[in-house]
Amino acid sequence: WPSGMIGYFPSYMLGNLYAAQMYAKARQDIPNLEKRIEKGDVLALVDWLRKNIHAVGRKHEPERLLKVATGKELDSSYFLKYVIDKYSEIYFI
Repeated sequence: WPSGMIGYFPSYMLGNLYAAQMYAKARQDIPNLEKRIEKGDVLALVDWLRKNIHAVGRKHEPERLLKVATGKELDSSYFLKYVIDKYSEIYFI
C-alpha cells in the first residue's frame, strides 16, 4: 500500500492464500473450532491469532511468519481446498 497499489489484485490473492493456510493450522490446533465459530465463540481463534500471528508479526517478513505460525512454507493447496469445499457445497458440484 505504501507504493500506491491499493486494491492491487495480487496482494488480495496473497492475503487469501495466507489466510487459508493459517486457518487450516488453527483448525488443526483448536478442537471443535468450526462448532465454536458456529455458536459465535471466536475467542479460541482470536487467542490463536494473538499467540501465533499478532505477537510475532513484526519480527518476521510475511513468508517467515507463515512458516513460524504453520510450520510450512506458502502452499496454495489450502486455498484450493477451501474454494473447492465452499463452492461444491453451494453449487452441489
